[in-house]
Amino acid sequence: MIARALVQGAVEWPDIPGNLPGLIFISAGTTALAEGITAIKGPKGGGPSEPNWTDLISNGGVVAVDRVQFFVWTVLGVGVFLFYLLLSDPITMTTVPTVPQGFLQIMGISSAGYLGTKLGRRPGPVLETATITSAAGASQVALTVKGTGLSPRAQWNVQRSATPPIPPVELTPADMINGKPTIVQPPPSAGPEPEFATELNLTLTPTNPKAANIVAGAKLTIRNPDGRIAEVLIK
Repeated sequence: MIARALVQGAVEWPDIPGNLPGLIFISAGTTALAEGITAIKGPKGGGPSEPNWTDLISNGGVVAVDRVQFFVWTVLGVGVFLFYLLLSDPITMTTVPTVPQGFLQIMGISSAGYLGTKLGRRPGPVLETATITSAAGASQVALTVKGTGLSPRAQWNVQRSATPPIPPVELTPADMINGKPTIVQPPPSAGPEPEFATELNLTLTPTNPKAANIVAGAKLTIRNPDGRIAEVLIK
């Protein structure tokens, strides 16, 4: 449109290639179906507390092949389209480049693979709050953790803010009363993941030295058995 207006003097919308709406339909349909699958299956996992470019190709901090291929094909499609558009002669061009029919088919297969893998995956952990329910000076220190997709068999790490930084401390089953977190609140509907909880209580054994790391502002990280993680700051 800019080339025709500024170079050719034709102030009008250029024709849209016949198969370009198909590309938009695949994109919009994939987005809508992905949101529906997330509502049914649960979120993919909170991942690191700070946003990162790797979030585009990962699920809860774990690289996901389906997201990688979908991201690569999207970037490739946009890049090739812009490449041909910018190489077109602004004096003679009358419309935007036509998207090859074969590329539309590959994009559809890529979207189907992404949605199929998303439908088959398990929900990941999401941490909403982590609250200290007993003082650090007490004989026992407890954390009340709320969120979704919380596995009692998860690995728990606490990293206290310090200068210079100190490595995170792992809370093992041996550090907890009864050898595991206590399920306070199961999911509203157990469904296919009855072991997941929405609220857990982590109570450390009496006089446990690791309790010194459980302070307000420390970062709590949960890693479910499938490797996906979520992080939150302790209050």
